[in-house]
Amino acid sequence: MKILTCNSNRPMAEAISAYLNLPLTKASVRRFS
Repeated sequence: MKILTCNSNRPMAEAISAYLNLPLTKASVRRFS
């Protein structure tokens, strides 16, 4: 399982990943136009 946060709530994603004992997956998000 991979956990992605993208542009959403990073603190919440970190708390969920800590609870599940899984690392956050690194991702690069870019905007077009």
